[in-house]
Amino acid sequence: MKNIKYYITPIIIFLSSFLLRLSLISKGPFHTDCLHLAQKAELTLSTLKLHSLFGSGYPLTVIFGAIFIFFAKVFGINDPVLAVNFMSVFFSSICILVIYFIALNSFDSIAAKISATLLALHPIFMEISLYGKSHAPAMFFLLLGILFLLYWKEQPSIKFFVASSLSLGLMGACRLQDLVLMIIPISFLIYCNNNFVNTVKRLLLFWAFALGLTTLFHLPLFINTHSNGYSNQLSSFFSMSLFNNFSIFDHEPIQRTIIYIYRSSNYLGIIIALLWLIYASRKKNHFHIFIVLWFTIPLLFYGNINTTASRFLSLIIPAFVLTQSHILSRLYKFNLATKAMVIFLIFFVGVSPFMKVATGLLIRHQNALLPEYTRWLKSIIENNAVVITTDDQHFYIHYGKITILRRPSNKHQIKKAAMLLLKEKIDHLLENNVPVYFTSFSLFSYNPDMAFSSFVLDNYKLLFVDSRLCEFWHHGILYDTTYKNHLYKVEPK
Repeated sequence: MKNIKYYITPIIIFLSSFLLRLSLISKGPFHTDCLHLAQKAELTLSTLKLHSLFGSGYPLTVIFGAIFIFFAKVFGINDPVLAVNFMSVFFSSICILVIYFIALNSFDSIAAKISATLLALHPIFMEISLYGKSHAPAMFFLLLGILFLLYWKEQPSIKFFVASSLSLGLMGACRLQDLVLMIIPISFLIYCNNNFVNTVKRLLLFWAFALGLTTLFHLPLFINTHSNGYSNQLSSFFSMSLFNNFSIFDHEPIQRTIIYIYRSSNYLGIIIALLWLIYASRKKNHFHIFIVLWFTIPLLFYGNINTTASRFLSLIIPAFVLTQSHILSRLYKFNLATKAMVIFLIFFVGVSPFMKVATGLLIRHQNALLPEYTRWLKSIIENNAVVITTDDQHFYIHYGKITILRRPSNKHQIKKAAMLLLKEKIDHLLENNVPVYFTSFSLFSYNPDMAFSSFVLDNYKLLFVDSRLCEFWHHGILYDTTYKNHLYKVEPK
């Protein structure tokens, strides 16, 4: 009976988190990467050969996607996008359960309940829970690996050590770049200050298991012929995403990152985390330092890349939540007045930010705006029409079977030569009586100093056709992502 009571709270936490996420699951592919995942996972299922996504490949994420698509079909659900969206719902719900046990092991039962509540409602973590991406499964294996490592430090046992290592290896198979960012924090957690030689042996053994397992999942992407030069695209990904995208001199990315943290937890949530930092600096607890490293290293990386987005910060949100829950649990124990204050703070720090994004999440749950917009556009343009697109091109191809022409796009500068080349293509189409269209998204996005839109308007007449509600995924749920996407027909001046 005592064991049953022990598990009642975790079961309630998991079920409530799962049902909340299920009630808000995205109807369609909110993000272009979600559509890619559904396509690659479906292809993997049909061919029984692993197909990679652009970037680090995300092999285990694709495999999980294929598994969820298979079981969705068993239950009569033939939408692969909905299946991979449910994958994120499932894994993120288990994450809430795992962080409960992490806080229970490291702090106390009150902190465990608070941390589970705050993580379950956190806008950034909620967002990556509702549509198919690599974040939720990667976060599950990270948190599980940390939990096993804490069990191992409390009760040295090879089974916990190996289980933690394998969990981190599976994290790398889901999302390699986030594992790399966690190598230093995890190594510090393994570190034992009383025996340097044993520590080195443990670290070598731990990462040999973890990275070996990660490599095992990535290996088919290098050797299979269908991967179409996986090593080349991996090199291209790191070049685009790191070497040409990382800047410590441009303050805009870190400012944007701080705004993401503020909007997702408000100023009081940040103050509570800072109070914990002061408390932790005095205690100098090993686990406290680990939390600081967990939060700081990924923050410094993602906070300095030009294409940073709120979803990247899902990696550090559990660490942020643990700091808040520890302080709030200590306040809760003083007296009745502090108990009431803690309940208010949980509402203000956890519930209030969630309520601000709930409407946007509900819109996504009820509407698949990008696919709906594409189908609508297909119904009103000519069969031989060409639509100018940017990185939304895959929606037009997949849902509308629309012929597209990709325009040059760059966040910082669009070269004149690239715009002139596009003009040649448009002129050729118009001369051959092929209708050409812009949307407001393809006209005004990636438009530094209005250079691209000015170039188009200087050379063509744009006739407004109609407009319909659409969605802009780049900034995530912390901003209003819906907008009227106008359709313009291009005519010579």
